[in-house]
Order: sequence, then structure tokens, then C-alpha cells
Amino acid sequence: MSQQFKLIKEEFSEIHQEWQWTYQCLFVFVFKKKVIKKIVLPTISLFVIGCLFSYYVAIPYTLDFLYQYGQAISVLTFFEITPFILNHAILM
Repeated sequence: MSQQFKLIKEEFSEIHQEWQWTYQCLFVFVFKKKVIKKIVLPTISLFVIGCLFSYYVAIPYTLDFLYQYGQAISVLTFFEITPFILNHAILM
């Protein structure tokens, strides 16, 4: 009789381990989906909003300020890349 209980206990233990493994995999999968929804999507959206803000708000005001400041102190401003590169090539 103890042999039967021992076999039943071993079989139950194997089944229990399989179910436990399945449950853990399911938990990890669900947790990863929640992490993606809660972290990755807001991160991407905030990055895109930051890029748009810098392109339409921060960079135009910064360039306008620097251009006006450069004119006020009589500095030659470069808004084209070709004269800038030529000037630096001559200095090198």
C-alpha cells in the first residue's frame, strides 16, 4: 500500500510542477503585457511630443534669440552650412 501512495505522490508532484510552471509562464506573459502598456507606450508618446515641441517651439525661439543677439554684437551669423564649412576649412 505504501508503494501505491508513493507512486500517487510522485505523479501528483509532477503534475503540480507542470501546473506551477504553466502558471508562472502565464503570470510573466501577463506582467510583460502590463509593463509594455504602462511604460513603453507612454515613453514613446512622450518622446514624440518632446521632439515636436523642440522642433516647433524651442528651436525657432532659440535661433531667433541667437540671431538677434549676434546682430546686436555685430557677429557674422551662419544660417547656411556651406559658408560655415568653407570658413572652418580655411582656418584648418
